[in-house]
Amino acid sequence: MSYYEDLTAYSYYTPGKLNNEWNVGWLDEHHPFLTGPIDPELCEKLLKLCHRPVRQMRGYHYCSFCKGTNVPVTVESSAGVLKLGAAEIRVEGRDGRIYACPDLIYHYVKVHNYRPPEDFLEAIRSVTV
Repeated sequence: MSYYEDLTAYSYYTPGKLNNEWNVGWLDEHHPFLTGPIDPELCEKLLKLCHRPVRQMRGYHYCSFCKGTNVPVTVESSAGVLKLGAAEIRVEGRDGRIYACPDLIYHYVKVHNYRPPEDFLEAIRSVTV
């Protein structure tokens, strides 16, 4: 998967006009990232958003932090089993900014202690899922 610094203009997959989209959670093992706990309710909202992906791709990106694994990250929830690494999610902030994230963001938060930017967390707080 490509690395993009948080809160930079989205450019991963742009077949049409960009709509005020900003990167969050495009991590890799060669770049440091902010860590720290986030509210479990926000994690649950992230997971629910992963069950409603946008820009579904072919194939999977594997977690570059989970060394020695060549299988997609799999998550089980009340909504069913979900394979991460082949889609994106979008979250709209109150200011109209749209945050574009790989669906692996849920795994990064839960397993690798990634702490997304506060603006993004605020947008997640306001999401109804």
